[in-house]
Amino acid sequence: MKSFLLPISIILLTLGCATTGDVTKLNNEVLNMERKQKEIENSLSDIRKNQAELGVKIDTLQSDIQTLIGRFEEGRYQTEKSLRDVTSVKENYSLQIKEIENRLNNIKNRLNSIEISISGAQPSAPPETKPSSPPEVKEKEKEKSPEDAYKEAYATFKHGEIGIAKDMFKRFIKAYPKGEYSDNAQYWLGECYFAEKDYENAILAFEDIIKKFPKSEKVPSAMLKQGYSFYELRDKASGKLLMERVIEKYPKSEEASLAKKRIKEEASKSTKKKK
Repeated sequence: MKSFLLPISIILLTLGCATTGDVTKLNNEVLNMERKQKEIENSLSDIRKNQAELGVKIDTLQSDIQTLIGRFEEGRYQTEKSLRDVTSVKENYSLQIKEIENRLNNIKNRLNSIEISISGAQPSAPPETKPSSPPEVKEKEKEKSPEDAYKEAYATFKHGEIGIAKDMFKRFIKAYPKGEYSDNAQYWLGECYFAEKDYENAILAFEDIIKKFPKSEKVPSAMLKQGYSFYELRDKASGKLLMERVIEKYPKSEEASLAKKRIKEEASKSTKKKK
């Protein structure tokens, strides 16, 4: 534009149509226009640069969003898979518990049948007339505390008098069904049956602890001994299920270690038989 206006100013001076001041003014206007043109070009350059940077940022942001979406989808898949796995484990666990309960019911029915057949085969004996205890003995029984009664039954068991201890534990449970030592008495009653190799009654006695005293410290041991009893009855499937329940519910307990050991022993027996 300057190269175009300059000849015009020279022509105007030559023709005498414009003064020197007019030419100077015109030149200043041209300079101003050129400065503004440069400013516009610089602004456009900055805008283009900013647009390029903005484009890069948008691309980066879109990439980050896609990454986040990918992670979200993966997390959702893993969560759904975990939920499906948990549901499957719970269903399997419920089936196992139901199977064990069915077997316990079968044992109860078998015991009831045995009791009915025994009572039907033998005539009922007339009730024995027990001599009344002397007043001093009755007073001593009244004075005995639940703790003393329990300790006496436990000491009897430890001395190997299993039958007497069993009757003492039964009387204790009847007298103190919800006492401080009732869960322990119920457990040792199961141990009495187990020691007598009456495994079916042992299973039922241990089951009473699990159902009546679910928060008792004896529950893991009762569950373990239930499993042992099933093994002794050659019901290895139920025995193994109970060992697995002990390991799952009480993983850091001594009973869990014993359960793992028993599973290995049974597996080793099976391997030897196959050979």
